[in-house]
Amino acid sequence: MRKIFIPILLTLVLMGILLSCGKDKTPTPIPVKANCFIKTAAVSSSSSGSSEYVFDNNDNLSLVKELPSGRTVNIGSNTVTTNYTYLDRPAWNSIKYDVSDITEELPAKALVSINDGQITTVNYETYFFFYNDKDQLIKVGQQTDNIKGDWEYDLDIYYNDQGNVTGLQYKWTTGPNQIIPPVTVTAYDDKPNPYAGVKAWRFMSANWNSSDPASIIIALSNNNPLGFSTGSGSSLFKREMVYQYNDKGFPVERKNTNTNSGGQYTFLETYSYNCK
Repeated sequence: MRKIFIPILLTLVLMGILLSCGKDKTPTPIPVKANCFIKTAAVSSSSSGSSEYVFDNNDNLSLVKELPSGRTVNIGSNTVTTNYTYLDRPAWNSIKYDVSDITEELPAKALVSINDGQITTVNYETYFFFYNDKDQLIKVGQQTDNIKGDWEYDLDIYYNDQGNVTGLQYKWTTGPNQIIPPVTVTAYDDKPNPYAGVKAWRFMSANWNSSDPASIIIALSNNNPLGFSTGSGSSLFKREMVYQYNDKGFPVERKNTNTNSGGQYTFLETYSYNCK
Protein backbone atom coordinates (compact mmCIF):
# COMPACT_ATOMS: atom_id res chain seq x y z
CA MET A 1 0.00 0.00 0.00
CA ARG A 2 1.59 3.19 -1.13
CA LYS A 3 0.20 6.19 0.70
CA ILE A 4 -1.84 5.08 3.65
CA PHE A 5 -2.46 8.02 5.91
CA ILE A 6 -0.51 7.34 9.10
CA PRO A 7 0.04 10.96 10.27
CA ILE A 8 -3.49 12.39 10.45
CA LEU A 9 -5.90 9.52 10.40
CA LEU A 10 -7.23 6.00 10.60
CA THR A 11 -9.66 3.66 12.24
CA LEU A 12 -11.62 2.41 15.30
CA VAL A 13 -12.60 -0.25 17.85
CA LEU A 14 -13.53 -3.87 17.37
CA MET A 15 -16.93 -5.06 18.51
CA GLY A 16 -17.06 -8.39 16.69
CA ILE A 17 -19.41 -8.59 13.71
CA LEU A 18 -20.14 -11.66 11.63
CA LEU A 19 -18.80 -11.21 8.10
CA SER A 20 -20.61 -12.44 5.03
CA CYS A 21 -18.96 -12.10 1.65
CA GLY A 22 -20.93 -14.78 -0.15
CA LYS A 23 -24.63 -15.11 0.61
CA ASP A 24 -27.29 -17.48 -0.69
CA LYS A 25 -28.64 -14.65 -2.80
CA THR A 26 -27.27 -11.32 -3.89
CA PRO A 27 -28.54 -8.64 -1.50
CA THR A 28 -30.02 -5.43 -2.87
CA PRO A 29 -29.01 -2.06 -1.41
CA ILE A 30 -31.69 0.05 0.24
CA PRO A 31 -33.20 2.34 -2.47
CA VAL A 32 -32.06 5.95 -2.31
CA LYS A 33 -34.82 8.33 -1.27
CA ALA A 34 -33.61 11.88 -1.73
CA ASN A 35 -35.13 15.00 -3.21
CA CYS A 36 -31.81 16.77 -3.75
CA PHE A 37 -29.02 15.57 -6.04
CA ILE A 38 -25.55 17.00 -5.60
CA LYS A 39 -24.56 19.42 -8.36
CA THR A 40 -21.22 20.87 -7.20
CA ALA A 41 -18.80 20.54 -4.32
CA ALA A 42 -15.89 22.87 -3.60
CA VAL A 43 -13.21 23.13 -0.94
CA SER A 44 -11.31 26.23 0.20
CA SER A 45 -7.97 24.96 1.48
CA SER A 46 -4.35 24.60 0.43
CA SER A 47 -5.56 21.99 -2.08
CA SER A 48 -8.64 23.91 -3.17
CA GLY A 49 -10.71 22.60 -6.04
CA SER A 50 -14.23 21.85 -7.13
CA SER A 51 -16.24 18.99 -8.58
CA GLU A 52 -19.30 18.97 -10.85
CA TYR A 53 -21.69 16.00 -10.80
CA VAL A 54 -23.70 14.90 -13.84
CA PHE A 55 -26.71 12.55 -13.59
CA ASP A 56 -28.48 10.63 -16.34
CA ASN A 57 -32.24 10.56 -16.99
CA ASN A 58 -32.69 7.82 -14.38
CA ASP A 59 -31.10 9.94 -11.63
CA ASN A 60 -27.93 7.82 -11.69
CA LEU A 61 -24.60 9.59 -11.40
CA SER A 62 -22.71 9.18 -14.68
CA LEU A 63 -19.85 11.70 -14.62
CA VAL A 64 -17.77 13.76 -12.18
CA LYS A 65 -15.65 16.65 -13.48
CA GLU A 66 -12.86 17.95 -11.23
CA LEU A 67 -11.26 21.40 -11.46
CA PRO A 68 -8.57 22.68 -11.73
CA SER A 69 -7.00 19.22 -12.18
CA GLY A 70 -9.14 18.37 -15.22
CA ARG A 71 -9.71 14.85 -13.91
CA THR A 72 -12.93 13.17 -14.93
CA VAL A 73 -14.63 10.15 -13.39
CA ASN A 74 -16.82 8.17 -15.79
CA ILE A 75 -19.30 5.84 -14.12
CA GLY A 76 -20.75 2.85 -15.91
CA SER A 77 -23.03 0.12 -14.64
CA ASN A 78 -20.16 -1.81 -13.06
CA THR A 79 -17.03 0.19 -13.91
CA VAL A 80 -15.64 3.46 -12.55
CA THR A 81 -12.87 4.98 -14.71
CA THR A 82 -10.82 8.02 -13.73
CA ASN A 83 -9.00 9.94 -16.48
CA TYR A 84 -6.17 12.31 -15.56
CA THR A 85 -2.77 13.61 -16.64
CA TYR A 86 0.45 12.00 -15.43
CA LEU A 87 3.84 13.43 -16.47
CA ASP A 88 2.03 15.39 -19.20
CA ARG A 89 0.55 12.17 -20.57
CA PRO A 90 -3.11 11.09 -20.59
CA ALA A 91 -3.49 8.34 -17.98
CA TRP A 92 -6.33 6.45 -16.32
CA ASN A 93 -7.31 3.93 -13.70
CA SER A 94 -10.37 1.71 -13.81
CA ILE A 95 -12.25 -0.22 -11.10
CA LYS A 96 -14.38 -3.10 -12.36
CA TYR A 97 -16.85 -4.77 -9.99
CA ASP A 98 -18.02 -8.39 -10.18
CA VAL A 99 -21.70 -7.44 -10.61
CA SER A 100 -23.71 -6.24 -13.59
CA ASP A 101 -24.90 -3.04 -11.87
CA ILE A 102 -23.47 -1.53 -8.67
CA THR A 103 -26.67 0.46 -8.09
CA GLU A 104 -28.66 -2.79 -7.82
CA GLU A 105 -26.20 -5.41 -6.50
CA LEU A 106 -23.55 -5.60 -3.80
CA PRO A 107 -20.15 -6.52 -5.23
CA ALA A 108 -17.90 -9.04 -3.50
CA LYS A 109 -14.80 -8.15 -5.51
CA ALA A 110 -13.29 -5.40 -7.66
CA LEU A 111 -10.27 -5.42 -9.98
CA VAL A 112 -8.23 -2.25 -10.52
CA SER A 113 -6.31 -1.63 -13.74
CA ILE A 114 -4.09 1.41 -14.37
CA ASN A 115 -2.44 3.11 -17.34
CA ASP A 116 0.38 5.63 -16.77
CA GLY A 117 0.18 7.00 -20.29
CA GLN A 118 2.42 4.30 -21.69
CA ILE A 119 1.86 0.95 -19.98
CA THR A 120 -1.40 -0.69 -18.89
CA THR A 121 -1.23 -2.87 -15.78
CA VAL A 122 -4.21 -5.20 -15.38
CA ASN A 123 -5.15 -6.37 -11.89
CA TYR A 124 -2.92 -3.76 -10.26
CA GLU A 125 -5.03 -4.03 -7.09
CA THR A 126 -7.86 -6.28 -5.95
CA TYR A 127 -10.49 -5.35 -3.38
CA PHE A 128 -12.77 -7.74 -1.51
CA PHE A 129 -15.98 -6.57 0.18
CA PHE A 130 -17.78 -8.04 3.18
CA TYR A 131 -21.22 -7.11 4.54
CA ASN A 132 -23.38 -7.66 7.60
CA ASP A 133 -27.04 -8.69 7.62
CA LYS A 134 -28.05 -5.04 7.05
CA ASP A 135 -26.00 -4.97 3.82
CA GLN A 136 -23.60 -2.51 5.44
CA LEU A 137 -20.02 -2.71 4.23
CA ILE A 138 -18.02 -3.84 7.28
CA LYS A 139 -14.70 -4.91 5.78
CA VAL A 140 -12.60 -4.05 2.73
CA GLY A 141 -9.63 -6.29 1.94
CA GLN A 142 -6.89 -4.98 -0.33
CA GLN A 143 -4.41 -7.19 -2.20
CA THR A 144 -1.65 -6.41 -4.67
CA ASP A 145 -0.52 -9.86 -5.78
CA ASN A 146 1.23 -8.46 -8.84
CA ILE A 147 3.34 -5.92 -6.93
CA LYS A 148 6.27 -7.66 -5.25
CA GLY A 149 6.88 -6.52 -1.67
CA ASP A 150 3.82 -4.27 -1.47
CA TRP A 151 2.15 -4.03 1.94
CA GLU A 152 -1.49 -5.08 1.93
CA TYR A 153 -4.23 -4.14 4.38
CA ASP A 154 -7.75 -4.76 5.66
CA LEU A 155 -10.14 -1.99 6.63
CA ASP A 156 -12.73 -2.79 9.32
CA ILE A 157 -15.78 -0.50 9.54
CA TYR A 158 -18.19 -0.05 12.48
CA TYR A 159 -21.69 1.50 12.58
CA ASN A 160 -24.30 2.77 15.01
CA ASP A 161 -28.02 2.00 14.89
CA GLN A 162 -28.64 5.00 12.62
CA GLY A 163 -26.46 3.56 9.86
CA ASN A 164 -23.53 5.91 10.46
CA VAL A 165 -19.88 4.94 10.72
CA THR A 166 -18.57 5.10 14.28
CA GLY A 167 -15.02 4.07 13.48
CA LEU A 168 -12.46 2.76 11.02
CA GLN A 169 -9.59 0.39 11.73
CA TYR A 170 -6.83 -0.41 9.27
CA LYS A 171 -4.70 -3.51 9.77
CA TRP A 172 -1.64 -4.58 7.83
CA THR A 173 -2.05 -8.10 6.46
CA THR A 174 1.47 -8.19 4.98
CA GLY A 175 4.56 -6.16 5.72
CA PRO A 176 5.46 -4.81 9.18
CA ASN A 177 3.55 -5.73 12.32
CA GLN A 178 2.72 -2.07 12.84
CA ILE A 179 -0.22 -0.79 14.89
CA ILE A 180 -2.31 1.78 13.04
CA PRO A 181 -4.33 4.09 15.32
CA PRO A 182 -8.12 3.87 14.88
CA VAL A 183 -10.34 6.69 13.67
CA THR A 184 -13.25 7.37 16.03
CA VAL A 185 -16.22 9.42 14.85
CA THR A 186 -17.55 11.82 17.51
CA ALA A 187 -21.23 12.21 16.54
CA TYR A 188 -23.64 12.95 13.67
CA ASP A 189 -26.44 15.34 12.87
CA ASP A 190 -29.84 14.01 11.76
CA LYS A 191 -29.71 15.44 8.22
CA PRO A 192 -28.96 13.70 4.88
CA ASN A 193 -25.36 13.91 3.75
CA PRO A 194 -24.49 15.61 0.42
CA TYR A 195 -24.35 12.30 -1.47
CA ALA A 196 -27.66 10.88 -0.21
CA GLY A 197 -29.06 11.15 -3.74
CA VAL A 198 -26.23 9.13 -5.32
CA LYS A 199 -26.96 5.42 -5.60
CA ALA A 200 -23.93 3.29 -4.63
CA TRP A 201 -21.75 6.34 -3.88
CA ARG A 202 -19.56 4.20 -1.60
CA PHE A 203 -18.32 2.27 -4.65
CA MET A 204 -18.06 5.27 -6.96
CA SER A 205 -15.88 7.23 -4.53
CA ALA A 206 -13.85 4.13 -3.63
CA ASN A 207 -10.55 5.58 -2.39
CA TRP A 208 -10.11 3.17 0.50
CA ASN A 209 -6.66 4.44 1.48
CA SER A 210 -7.55 8.11 1.22
CA SER A 211 -5.32 10.54 3.11
CA ASP A 212 -8.49 12.00 4.64
CA PRO A 213 -10.85 9.55 6.40
CA ALA A 214 -13.76 12.01 6.11
CA SER A 215 -14.38 10.91 2.52
CA ILE A 216 -14.80 7.27 3.60
CA ILE A 217 -16.91 8.14 6.65
CA ILE A 218 -19.30 10.26 4.57
CA ALA A 219 -19.52 7.74 1.71
CA LEU A 220 -20.66 4.99 4.10
CA SER A 221 -22.97 7.00 6.41
CA ASN A 222 -26.55 8.24 6.20
CA ASN A 223 -26.02 11.53 8.04
CA ASN A 224 -23.27 14.16 8.41
CA PRO A 225 -20.38 13.57 10.84
CA LEU A 226 -19.75 16.27 13.43
CA GLY A 227 -16.13 15.30 13.98
CA PHE A 228 -13.58 12.53 14.34
CA SER A 229 -10.24 11.90 16.00
CA THR A 230 -7.26 9.60 15.73
CA GLY A 231 -4.04 9.07 17.63
CA SER A 232 -3.27 10.17 21.18
CA GLY A 233 -0.93 12.44 23.11
CA SER A 234 1.33 14.49 20.89
CA SER A 235 0.07 12.60 17.82
CA LEU A 236 -3.62 13.33 18.50
CA PHE A 237 -5.51 14.71 15.51
CA LYS A 238 -9.09 16.00 15.76
CA ARG A 239 -11.52 17.49 13.26
CA GLU A 240 -14.70 19.32 14.21
CA MET A 241 -17.42 19.92 11.59
CA VAL A 242 -20.17 22.56 11.66
CA TYR A 243 -22.88 22.76 8.97
CA GLN A 244 -25.29 25.16 7.33
CA TYR A 245 -28.28 23.62 5.52
CA ASN A 246 -30.72 24.42 2.75
CA ASP A 247 -34.50 24.32 3.23
CA LYS A 248 -34.49 20.59 2.35
CA GLY A 249 -32.07 19.79 5.16
CA PHE A 250 -29.03 19.15 2.95
CA PRO A 251 -25.72 20.77 3.94
CA VAL A 252 -24.63 23.71 1.80
CA GLU A 253 -21.53 24.48 3.88
CA ARG A 254 -19.27 22.49 6.17
CA LYS A 255 -16.75 24.31 8.33
CA ASN A 256 -13.87 21.97 9.20
CA THR A 257 -11.49 22.76 12.05
CA ASN A 258 -8.41 20.55 12.34
CA THR A 259 -6.49 20.46 15.61
CA ASN A 260 -3.14 18.81 16.32
CA SER A 261 0.00 19.55 18.31
CA GLY A 262 0.88 22.29 15.84
CA GLY A 263 -2.33 24.27 16.39
CA GLN A 264 -5.57 24.72 14.46
CA TYR A 265 -6.47 25.04 10.79
CA THR A 266 -9.91 25.79 9.36
CA PHE A 267 -11.26 25.28 5.84
CA LEU A 268 -14.68 25.29 4.21
CA GLU A 269 -16.48 22.88 1.92
CA THR A 270 -19.54 24.08 0.02
CA TYR A 271 -22.24 22.18 -1.87
CA SER A 272 -25.00 22.96 -4.34
CA TYR A 273 -27.87 20.72 -5.47
CA ASN A 274 -30.59 20.14 -8.00
CA CYS A 275 -33.67 19.64 -5.83
CA LYS A 276 -37.05 18.29 -6.87
